[in-house]
Amino acid sequence: NWGVAAKSAIPIPPEPAMTEKERIESAVRGARLYNAPEFGCGSCHANYGRAQQLKWDAWGTIVQPRNLTLGVYRGGRRGEDLYARLYGGIVPSGMTAFHDRVANASPDAPNKLWDIVHF
Repeated sequence: NWGVAAKSAIPIPPEPAMTEKERIESAVRGARLYNAPEFGCGSCHANYGRAQQLKWDAWGTIVQPRNLTLGVYRGGRRGEDLYARLYGGIVPSGMTAFHDRVANASPDAPNKLWDIVHF
């Protein structure tokens, strides 16, 4: 499975170069998307992950969605790492992949995944 995964790397666009004002605007858009039905992040990460919401993963193990307020993430905390997780999802845990939100977007539209990462 690792070999198959290596052949289809997640295409992570470079993080947009932004002014401080643009970065804040991106984070504000990301906050809206986090709470919008289009992404629905809050449905699993209730209260940004602070609320205990136990779920079953693909192997029948009880898991808890990550507490996003701690800043500790498996797989890394760089913007690229978070982008990859949003893009590809975390299939065994049940985390949705959101690649279609950027693949079908207009080229001049803000990248919604980077907006959520900035949030």
